[in-house]
Amino acid sequence: VLAVEYGKRHHSVTEWNSMRAMSAIISVKHEHVEDFTSLALSHAEKSQQEEGCLGFDVFRCPDAPEKFYFHETYKDQAAIDSHGKTPHFALFQEKSGLWAVDKDIVIWEPVSR
Repeated sequence: VLAVEYGKRHHSVTEWNSMRAMSAIISVKHEHVEDFTSLALSHAEKSQQEEGCLGFDVFRCPDAPEKFYFHETYKDQAAIDSHGKTPHFALFQEKSGLWAVDKDIVIWEPVSR
């Protein structure tokens, strides 16, 4: 059986091919960096508890502390769609919409092996 390791989980090639990753680069107003950091960490913690979430990491640029990078991995597109319907996602959208000055979001699919 062909399998791909992602983190500590093994996935069949079929599961691997249905996985999706999402990247988001969000720049926030300088005066809201601390608030946004707290919000992002809370959002990540709650998102990691979702059934279809395989990973959710938040990074901050050391040279520009108002710039954040989110790397999220989901079982499939349906899991991303489900994530977008959660109360914590709605709260994150509401608050980050007030504090963000720029946002770039991309959904990625795996390259088959």
